[in-house]
Amino acid sequence: TGRVVTRSVANAYGNASTTDANGATPAAPSDPCGGYGAQLGYYADAETGLYLCTHRYYDPQNARWLR
Repeated sequence: TGRVVTRSVANAYGNASTTDANGATPAAPSDPCGGYGAQLGYYADAETGLYLCTHRYYDPQNARWLR
């Protein structure tokens, strides 16, 4: 039908924010991709807040790569 269900944006450090169709932040954001697609194929770990980027993790809160 072409209507917006959720909208996600990320800043330059990878910190994402999600809003619903009304512009409000949902209590529990849905992830239709199961964690994938957060950063062009990177896996977003909801428990740690880190992104798995093939061979290492990225921490968007500290803008640092982890080994």
